[in-house]
Amino acid sequence: MKKYLFLSAVVALTLAGCASQEEFDNSLEMTFNAYSVKPSSKALIGTGTYPTDETFGVYAYYLGDTKEWASDKSEAVSYFQEKVIYDDTRNLWAPENKHYWPAIGSVTFFAYSPYTVDAACSTDKGINLTAYTVTHDDDFLACGPVVDKVANDKTGLTGVDIMFGHKLSLVDFKIKTKEDYTTDGWTIKVKEIILDSIYSTGDYTQITTTATDVWSNQKNQIKYTFTADDAANGGQEATTTAAVYNSIWRSGTESDALLALPQTLNTTKGYTAKLIVKYTLTQKIGGETLFENIEKTKEAVLSTEKIPAWLVNKKYIYTIIISLDEILFDPSVADWDGTENEDIDL
Repeated sequence: MKKYLFLSAVVALTLAGCASQEEFDNSLEMTFNAYSVKPSSKALIGTGTYPTDETFGVYAYYLGDTKEWASDKSEAVSYFQEKVIYDDTRNLWAPENKHYWPAIGSVTFFAYSPYTVDAACSTDKGINLTAYTVTHDDDFLACGPVVDKVANDKTGLTGVDIMFGHKLSLVDFKIKTKEDYTTDGWTIKVKEIILDSIYSTGDYTQITTTATDVWSNQKNQIKYTFTADDAANGGQEATTTAAVYNSIWRSGTESDALLALPQTLNTTKGYTAKLIVKYTLTQKIGGETLFENIEKTKEAVLSTEKIPAWLVNKKYIYTIIISLDEILFDPSVADWDGTENEDIDL
């Protein structure tokens, strides 16, 4: 991601003398470097560089001299909470209000993205959300704690490293056919993929006593529908080869995948998360069309032994394999229809 720098104003010391006064730069601005762990397009923040058209928020906590976050975080006091934006004039990331490194003691940071998210923070929970609703395009990232900082990590305006991690799940699809049906004149096209009964709202806690990145109180089941580009003409064709890697909606890039709330997919809560596929069948033999774009629908339970749940910062790819009902025979021979006896004298 691109570097994100937090800046705080340089402290100038004024020394009085007999005939002149001189200003000395005594402190570096408090700055940050921001990174992410995956690619960016639309609202999906990507690997490496954090995009300059995004904003993020930082919570900072101060601890006095000789204090450390691991043992003394309960004594930490709020230092600031700021929105961070990219400063085009200085080519760096800075909070809306500048801040300085304290003379003694240390600062510990928590960060979240984007800033528009209504995120709270505390020393025991870190970044946390209440009743946060995920939409298809909303990425949510968090970082922290970045502990016991006393100055910028590097010289100049390079600062505290903020490595964001994705706190949602990414769900994508591939399609293929079980066998090569084209030799019999078949064309199979996927029109829609539907995810039904998916939770979209939940509470997030960055740190708990037993784990990190915990989503709870999932609710608000909704349906996600992905429609192929050319749905009017049957949709995205499925074959045994290249179509395995074709997303069936829009551009087929990762940015078109589903950003989803982490959740359990089984039926223990009285619901069944389902995958529904709508597709069409066409068959032509010898240049003659027998039938065209006959619509079919099949569904499957999303929870599997391999993927019983969607977890934080995980990407899931479901390969949908479409098969035709093969014409088979079950031969048998009827019993003899009775027995006739006849005596023949020679």
